[in-house]
Amino acid sequence: MITAFFKDGETFRFVREVQTAEGLRDAMWIDVLRPTPDEKDILRQALDIELTLQHPTIYHENDTLFMTMGLVSKDEENATRVNKLTFILHEDCVVTLHDIELMPVAVFAQRIRRKSHLFGTPQKILWGLLFSLSETVADRVEAVGTDLEKLSKTISEMPTELGTGKTGTMTEISELLAELSRYEDFISQSGESVLQLARVVRYFSAEVDGFTEAELQARVNELAADVQGIKDHLAFEHDKVRYLQQASMGILNMQQNQIVKVFTILTAVFLPPTLVGTMYGMNFSFMPELSWEWGFPITILLTFLSAILPLIYIKKKRWLR
Repeated sequence: MITAFFKDGETFRFVREVQTAEGLRDAMWIDVLRPTPDEKDILRQALDIELTLQHPTIYHENDTLFMTMGLVSKDEENATRVNKLTFILHEDCVVTLHDIELMPVAVFAQRIRRKSHLFGTPQKILWGLLFSLSETVADRVEAVGTDLEKLSKTISEMPTELGTGKTGTMTEISELLAELSRYEDFISQSGESVLQLARVVRYFSAEVDGFTEAELQARVNELAADVQGIKDHLAFEHDKVRYLQQASMGILNMQQNQIVKVFTILTAVFLPPTLVGTMYGMNFSFMPELSWEWGFPITILLTFLSAILPLIYIKKKRWLR
């Protein structure tokens, strides 16, 4: 679907589902969503450019700047996916090309109609698109940071409950580690996306360098600073994920050690009685205890003492905590 935005005086109007190359004349922004072969022909006739989604790359062709990057999002199953978004800076217009509906594009489509005075040239429109894109990425990184804070609180409460037996099960900790792994994947993919965005902004900055309007260059410089801030924020969140993963693994190891300790204590308690029972289970011909009047009660008492004494020692050392 082709949507064209036209500048009429101080306002923008838009036309959806443009069907002819003539309908794109004088358009300042052309948004192309899931183009059909016929729509690609329309763009080819109107702008004399080949419309295609490239791998993340930047190149010039016939004084037209092509810039493609990936935008990270999550699908309905909370899995990370990368969506390709191409910007084409033509002589008199900007073209955006994408295969799915993207929030930054929709947000900017609303903004350009509300604040049309800010976007009087194709370069300013492209700046607005890149700014909307950086805002979306920053919001998603901030949302990840909020989620990680909640997970951090959950993890920080686990060790305090370890001795009470209220610690989460290994299944819960494993699920927590799996969730942290998904966040790490999302942050890593987002980091790559932000690097591509930084490269796009850098090339766009070179395009407007020396532009007659110093205000636009200042806006692009601010945008570059914002993207750098997002990169730093992503690095911080990535370090936080790694820390939480290590903390979760530490808790899992503590719980495993607790289980091993329980079995060790059980072994220490029942090994002496087992030794006593083993000794009196031998088939020797001479065992004087068998003829004693109190032989059996003494043996039973010895068996109980051999179990109780290690247990008293373990409790005195506070190894049961």
